[in-house]
Amino acid sequence: MKLRTLINSKAALETLLKGSLPINIAWELKKFVKSVNPELSSYHEIREQKIIEMGEKYKEDGKEAHRVKDKNMPEFIKLMNELLDKEIDIVIPQIKIKDLMDYKDVNGKGIDMTTGDLILLDWLIVE
Repeated sequence: MKLRTLINSKAALETLLKGSLPINIAWELKKFVKSVNPELSSYHEIREQKIIEMGEKYKEDGKEAHRVKDKNMPEFIKLMNELLDKEIDIVIPQIKIKDLMDYKDVNGKGIDMTTGDLILLDWLIVE
């Protein structure tokens, strides 16, 4: 799996995890998230480091922040794309769409996911 895929689907994965899930799916997803957290942390650390290296300080809402200088933006984008194209070696659980569609919690409520979430999680959800 490419790091880009994981980063792009992080919000959809978080949405899925916030809902009520069958216990076996919840277990597999929690284990998966724990296994990818170091990858996500490394990405964010490197990204922030490059922003500081290639950037400048500025004030936002009275707080100091960093942004990439305009002249460095093409190189920054190139570096981030190289990083996002890295393959990460992780075991991806396979969640059956039927298990998600058929599940109802104790109140009879199903899993609430958008079509966009399902598209972003196509690497995780199988037929």
